[in-house]
Amino acid sequence: PLGLAGGLWALKAVAVLASLGSVALVGRAASRLGHSPRWAVAFVGLNPVLLQLAVGGAHNDTLVMLLLSLALALTASASSARYNLAGASLVGAVGVKASAGLVLPYLVLAPPSGRARLRALSAVLLSLAALAGLAAIGFGGHAFGFLSALHEQQQLVAVHSIPAETARLVGLTGTPTWWRNVFLGGFLAVLLFTLWRTWRGGEWRAQAGWATLALLLATAWLLPWYAIWVLPLAAVSSSRWLRAATLLFCAYALLIHLPLAKPLLSPPRQKHAAHVRTLRIPAAHARSGRSGPSPSLP
Repeated sequence: PLGLAGGLWALKAVAVLASLGSVALVGRAASRLGHSPRWAVAFVGLNPVLLQLAVGGAHNDTLVMLLLSLALALTASASSARYNLAGASLVGAVGVKASAGLVLPYLVLAPPSGRARLRALSAVLLSLAALAGLAAIGFGGHAFGFLSALHEQQQLVAVHSIPAETARLVGLTGTPTWWRNVFLGGFLAVLLFTLWRTWRGGEWRAQAGWATLALLLATAWLLPWYAIWVLPLAAVSSSRWLRAATLLFCAYALLIHLPLAKPLLSPPRQKHAAHVRTLRIPAAHARSGRSGPSPSLP
């Protein structure tokens, strides 16, 4: 109804409002947890990845960050009942982007008692069922088409993803499947270890942050604004190491977005051209710094 220009500016407005809401919720969560709210707000709200890439590009990742920040604010209080609402908030984030589901098991394991964990799990399952029903009503038989889109995306390789860059550094041609599986194995190891730490009483926010960061390092389809996935978790956690690692990754995300990074990070022109021809992608798409067909993002 808004037309092309109106629709574009509506998406931009949503990204701005979602980012501002995230910043406010992160500050509230940090204050309730006994951390500096000003520092947490600056950590998220002044981050160039959020301002330049996510908000500037009007990406729906800002909506994911908003719902994640809401879950963090809800669970910052001592009430175990709020974990149920936080689980519903995270399921809403999954409805925007499936990658938000990575935080769900940490939230379920966060309550101290087994009974509270069962209640949190029940709330998550009920919310997922409601989300599936809403998707079926809204999209009918296409409701679960995102699964094939996710499968397609996982076959793609971004030139500046960590697996692609490290493959180039060690002299591999392209990014072989076995090399990508090495990174996948590393992510799974981090996932299992952090889940175990959470189950044993470790801070779930920090553990979920490390798992999210490991996913970003392991995925071959890395887009720079994905770095905001970990920002709220790092901002309210008590782990200085996680915050430092997050800032380093954000710096890398900015670097790969800048034109000056191409001479430093891009593969040699001849090898890159051969890789592009193998994948049969349009020249215009190749110049954008990506390998593989353009995915259909929700």
